[in-house]
Amino acid sequence: QSMASFAPRTPSRSRVYVWGYCITGPDRAFYAFTLSLFVVLSLIVYIYVTPFIIRRLPVLGIIFIIIFFFSDTFCLINLLVTAYKDPGIIPRQPSIEEDPFRHFKRTIDVKINGVTVQRKYCETCNLFRPPRASHCSVCDNCVEEFDHHCPWVGNCVGRRNYRFFLSFIFSLLFNCFLAYFACTVHIVTIWIAGGSFIRGLLWVLLFCNLSIILVILLLPITCLVGMLVVFHILLICKNSTTYEHIRRQYRRKNPFDMGVVGNCIYRFCGDCYSGNTKYFISTREEREVYPPVSFWPPKVNVYSDLAQ
Repeated sequence: QSMASFAPRTPSRSRVYVWGYCITGPDRAFYAFTLSLFVVLSLIVYIYVTPFIIRRLPVLGIIFIIIFFFSDTFCLINLLVTAYKDPGIIPRQPSIEEDPFRHFKRTIDVKINGVTVQRKYCETCNLFRPPRASHCSVCDNCVEEFDHHCPWVGNCVGRRNYRFFLSFIFSLLFNCFLAYFACTVHIVTIWIAGGSFIRGLLWVLLFCNLSIILVILLLPITCLVGMLVVFHILLICKNSTTYEHIRRQYRRKNPFDMGVVGNCIYRFCGDCYSGNTKYFISTREEREVYPPVSFWPPKVNVYSDLAQ
């Protein structure tokens, strides 16, 4: 019973831990791989590369270890928050009684800054999704301002954890550059200490093997993360999401575009309200007594209430 309260079940494929304070997706293997790789590569820098730099170049080594420690800690915290924070899940509504003789329109047109935006009805969650929300096929949830489902963090990226996802990839790219710098200093110092080109090369192969492995591993990671950072910078400037970009939903005008400065302020400094995890894991009776946020209308008892 205590374990059931610690990790309660959900109506979707999401997993909830710590009595409803942490929620993540079903793909735990990819997230475990990301976290393990991050920890292992960081330990190589801390244990193998940094002590050498401190011994040979004390001032540079101390400055480097301070910067790398804070950047590495900041990156790890944002990874954990992105993986376990509610991305903006919209709690499912109680199922409504179906009227087999009537039909209802499954879209509602709303005007936002002069642009018509459709609110679609979700058969799984029994609600009309707010604008920019979408149903994630992996987690089986409707998510506000759905950007994408990221298997590497094991969670959806949406309204409530998008800024932490951005902080994670930005700091991860900065960490990769720092690790490259440390490995380069290590390899070049050993090469110069060899005296000649051939002898220095042999010393590098003998004494810098972990630094070489780290450089080889970080090369594809840095390229992929760098492209991801550039892509999301472009999305931030347009106040668009990955899902909207792929679907090309606003070809003529994006009704949510507030200008480059306004978009950046919204993405990094917008409201970060508490999640609906408690409501999400509640019983059907509790959901009927305590309905969710009021802007998810219309409330209906039978489908015919929305018939056209």
